[in-house]
Formats: sequence, C-alpha cells, structure tokens
Amino acid sequence: MKKAFLFFRVVLFFTACKKNKPVEQQAITKVYVGGFMRNANNVTYACYWENGTKVDLTSAAAGSDAGVQDILISGTDIFAIGYEKLAGGKYRAVYWKNGTANYLTDGSFDATAGAINISGADVYISGTEKNAAGKNVAKFWKNGTGISLTNGTNNAATFDIAVAGNDVYIVGYEFSGSVNVFKYWKNGTPNIIATSNTQNANFHHITVSGYDVYISGNEYDAANTFSRAVYYKNGIQIPLTNGPLNAYAWGNITVNGTDLYALGFVTNNSNINVATYWKNGVETKLGDGINNSRLMDVFVKGSDIYLLGTFNNNSNIGVIKYWKNGIESVLTDGTFSAVGNAIFVQ
Repeated sequence: MKKAFLFFRVVLFFTACKKNKPVEQQAITKVYVGGFMRNANNVTYACYWENGTKVDLTSAAAGSDAGVQDILISGTDIFAIGYEKLAGGKYRAVYWKNGTANYLTDGSFDATAGAINISGADVYISGTEKNAAGKNVAKFWKNGTGISLTNGTNNAATFDIAVAGNDVYIVGYEFSGSVNVFKYWKNGTPNIIATSNTQNANFHHITVSGYDVYISGNEYDAANTFSRAVYYKNGIQIPLTNGPLNAYAWGNITVNGTDLYALGFVTNNSNINVATYWKNGVETKLGDGINNSRLMDVFVKGSDIYLLGTFNNNSNIGVIKYWKNGIESVLTDGTFSAVGNAIFVQ
C-alpha cells in the first residue's frame, strides 16, 4: 500500500544526575491516523490524528464532505490524500502536504484520490476521475501529473497503489459486460485477477514483497451462498475463510518477513460485522459482535504491530481505535461519528 519508509526522530530521554555521565537517547514514536469526522450538522470534514491530537484539514464547523483516505510521512513532511466537495457540488481529488491543500483535479468532474506511495523523490497517488461522458476513469498521478489507466469507455476505479523499485502496481476494476472485472496494473499494463466467481468478487488492497504480488478482498463461492475472505499471491487464490459466515478482507494487506497480515471483518449470525484480522491465515476477532466494526489498516514497525479500525458504539456512532501489540487506544469519544482509514507510524 504505502508503508515503504520509516523515519525516526531522536530526543533526549534521560539526563544524568551525576556530572559528565553520558546522556541516553530514545526514539519517540509518532502514530498518525487519517480519516474523517462528522460535525454537529452531520457533514464530514477531513482530518488526521497525531499521537491522539486531531488536526483538521478542512473546516470542522462548515464541513465540506471531505475525507482522508490515506496518510504517509516522508522525512518531516506529512502527506494526507483524499477528496473534498466544492461549493458547486463536484468532488476534487486532493492531497494535503503539511496541511496545505494541493488539488490533483480542477473540479470540472468528480474525482477522488485513494492511496499514496513515495519512492525517492517521486510521489504516486491512485484515484478515479469522471470524464465528460460521465464514465469513471481509473488513473494515478505521478508528481501531480495525471495518467489514465482506462480509456473512459467503461466505468473503472482504482483503490490502492504499491511501488517496488521502478515498478508501479495499482489495483482496481473495469466494468465489462455485466460485471466489474478486477485487475491490477503493472506500469500501466492490466493483469486480470482470475477469480473463480467473477460476478461476486471485490479486491481493494495490494502489496509487493520481493517478487511476490499480494491482493486482498473477498470472493463468493460458486453457488453465491457465502463470501470468503481471500487473498491472491502471484495469481494463486488463498482462502482465509470458507463459510458458512460471510467474510471480507477489505482492509489492508501487508507482509513483514515471513508473516502476512490481512484485515477486514466477518459477519456473524446476528448479521453484525465483526472486526477481524488474519496473521498467516489464523483468525483473530477484535470486534465485540454486538456493534458493527471493521479493521481498515495495518502498520508494522520493527517488532510492533499496529491495527486500525472503526467500531460503532451502542449509539451506532463510529469510534476510531487502534491496537499496538494488542493494546487498545481510542482516538474519538463517540460524540460525533468518525472513520479511520489509514495509519502510519514514524
């Protein structure tokens, strides 16, 4: 997805009581979460949290149907990407760099930005923009310059982007016939995900580790009776579940050494979505099974595993939470609904 770079800031940790004793130092961890909140008028605004402190990117009071889809830190720069609605009603794809908005589209047609990755001095952002014929075009931007992946004849969209060396991978779909055909583009060349059930499958995230390409999502069984959480490794399907409950690996997927993490949710017998992650295929639920919840993103830093999700409270208001090695942190108090889409740890 976008977890390619880790940067560290060192600060004084311990000052000696004894003269001339060396000063020890320790890196301070900063946890960034990107998403959106609703205001008192039930309108969303874009924001992110830095170590629990909310930073507004658009007006919280007015709201602008804006949201952050992804967040990445590069050196001292904070990149948040997403969308914002204009006064005229159109949505613009945008990235905020250190709080300043940089628009990727001019607002003539609806557009959104979905994911970011940085490689060297190059900034890659995946997204979707509607054309004059009213069709959604799958595209990405390299350093602000838009590059279309589809010709605009059929509706299409992108969801995630990964960069490995000189290669750019983007996952999404293009409508064909009567179904959305999911595929990934490598350097602009489409590769169809050979699903066993093309009429009922969704894939939202991609990551690359070495020569291996991983794509996560869900796929129904042949009889369309239940949804499996699945991922594909180099085109080979690996089921994470096999019914009878519906399951969806719609959160991020990442590889850390020999460990693979996939995120999403499982729907229980009460039709409640339960936040779930799979580590090397072993399932762990974090949702309570009483209120809807889902896991959205994962970040690995050294031996620390961070999991991000949105959990509805008893009033059906979304609350953002993340876990570090199983320890829960709550970012919002449940007064206004919020969604956390992405986490980055510096």
